[in-house]
Formats: sequence, C-alpha cells, structure tokens
Amino acid sequence: MIRLATFNVNSVRKREPHILRFLAREQVDLLFLQELKCKTEEFPALELSAAGYKMHAVGQPGGRNGVAVLGRIPFDIV
Repeated sequence: MIRLATFNVNSVRKREPHILRFLAREQVDLLFLQELKCKTEEFPALELSAAGYKMHAVGQPGGRNGVAVLGRIPFDIV
C-alpha cells in the first residue's frame, strides 16, 4: 500500500517547518505540493531531502504558483 498526501502549501518556504513535522509524523510515501510561491532554485530541497525524500520541483519566475513531488519511493515525472 502506498501512502500519499497533497498540500496546497501557499508558500513552501514559509510552511517548511509544518511540512517537515508532517513528514516525520505521517511518513507518507509521496507528497504532492502546489502553490509553492517560489522559483525552482529557491525550493528548500536540502532541508526536505534531509528528511529522506527525493524531490522534483517546478517553480515559476516571480514567485507565483509552482508544484513539487516528494517521495520516499522511486517515482518518474512524465
């Protein structure tokens, strides 16, 4: 069984502590984030990967929208 969750994060950098607590508590296999509100290069990848997740994020210039997938299991972006 795969455990997955979605989160309309409305600013991943502001919600990073909440995301880390959620991941530690729930141990989901896949987490889908939307409304990152940051550029791809501003995504807190190091902090989130320290929690044991691989990720793929696509932010937007100007800090609008953006999505990301975090996974403890292998996944492909198609």
